[in-house]
Amino acid sequence: MDPHDPDQPQEALPYSPRRRPARPWGATADAERSTDTGGQRVTGSRKEPLIRRYEHHYFTGWVVATMRRGKRWVRYFSDKPGGRAAARRAARAFRKELLEMLPPARKVKRTYNRNTPGVVGVARVKERTRAGRPFYRYVASWPHPDGSQGRASFSIAKYGEARARGLALQARRAGLAALGL
Repeated sequence: MDPHDPDQPQEALPYSPRRRPARPWGATADAERSTDTGGQRVTGSRKEPLIRRYEHHYFTGWVVATMRRGKRWVRYFSDKPGGRAAARRAARAFRKELLEMLPPARKVKRTYNRNTPGVVGVARVKERTRAGRPFYRYVASWPHPDGSQGRASFSIAKYGEARARGLALQARRAGLAALGL
């Protein structure tokens, strides 16, 4: 049975023969992660920091992108002139030059501008009861060593504004102290 013979009946395929079947998340060999954003395909490898695969509107290649002190540094490397491997080598060389030229990356913990307590990991939350009445509380969160999230909640109606905030801050500090931070 020839799959390309139009006279023979074809069995239904679970995917279009012109497109590759979708892979489950994390199924690639080199731990690539991909996102599909508005018709463009961008994939990045965890082993290749700052370098991502980019396919969009007849452009296929690699992109090197980073940000330092609010300025974005981006350069694209097309597959067309020398092939995919040559473009990747050029991207790696550019990344090496870029990292030598730029200052080291800093991870800055910034408070969200709507974070009314002004402390990372503590938030003042407005929720509604099933009856539709609003109630307010402070929620503290912190990471556990196993990767899960610790959480504590303190009602403003029960403790008052200042005491609920203080208890949330205390719970956050205690959670981080258990981590050794």
